[in-house]
Amino acid sequence: MSDRNSRISVRLATQTALDDVDEMVQSFVAGHPAQFHPRPLSRLQEAYFGANPVAHLFVASKSGRIVGMGQWTRMYDMFWATFGGDVEWLYVRPEARGLGIPAALSRRSAGRSGSPAGHYSAAVPTERRLPLSTNASQ
Repeated sequence: MSDRNSRISVRLATQTALDDVDEMVQSFVAGHPAQFHPRPLSRLQEAYFGANPVAHLFVASKSGRIVGMGQWTRMYDMFWATFGGDVEWLYVRPEARGLGIPAALSRRSAGRSGSPAGHYSAAVPTERRLPLSTNASQ
């Protein structure tokens, strides 16, 4: 089986993923005005694993290496009276692009929304949101 066809696994991040996440953030921010702004690892740890986490952080792995990430925040759509989630900060390492990792991260995140079909809603107007499968292996 070629490396390109290796299975992608998605899981909720733990503190052991912080170095990989920090490395991806450094790559993600390249070329942005905040590129040289200090980003202490302790702040990243506080944001996702502190007493009051800002969101859930998911990571995607391929062949044992973390190759992608996404942040998920639960939300409630008052118009449709349904729970969903906003998926943001999606990033995939260049060597793992084209493998469907953002979709896998979004599907896995959607399963946390508390409804049979979560919603990927970041920057998508309410009327254009599409239900996602809650099974990341699809």
